[in-house]
Amino acid sequence: MHHCPSKGRLLEYKHIEPYHDYCRHCAVLYRRVLERLGYEYSIDLSHCNEAKCAIIVKHSPADSTG
Repeated sequence: MHHCPSKGRLLEYKHIEPYHDYCRHCAVLYRRVLERLGYEYSIDLSHCNEAKCAIIVKHSPADSTG
């Protein structure tokens, strides 16, 4: 995501500090759905303090029938 509107808004507020693990809610929500559908899911949260992340979704090799 090039700019997360939710985290971006939190970062704009000067009177609060966003919870340090705020962005992990996406990993929990999306992983639960995608892995049940046979996809591998990985997330890079190394730039979440800039309201950016990278999610990679691909078919799980274990579910391929060739």
